[in-house]
Amino acid sequence: MFLGTADALIPVETAKYYQKVMEKVNSRCELFLYEGQPHGFFNYRNFEYYKITVAETDRFLQSIGYLNREPAVEIK
Repeated sequence: MFLGTADALIPVETAKYYQKVMEKVNSRCELFLYEGQPHGFFNYRNFEYYKITVAETDRFLQSIGYLNREPAVEIK
């Protein structure tokens, strides 16, 4: 999950609680917090965070076997 710490819709504590619950039922749940970012900060309009979160998603998908090669995301 990608969440900005300034998200007005989803509190950080809610995301942390969700992560804890998922781990208790043996589900993998990674939480990435981005300091000072609002809801939807990783959309294309915020290109730097868009690139960062797409690359992190790519790494995650590789780690669970959905992708088989090194990240090769080229975003323009």
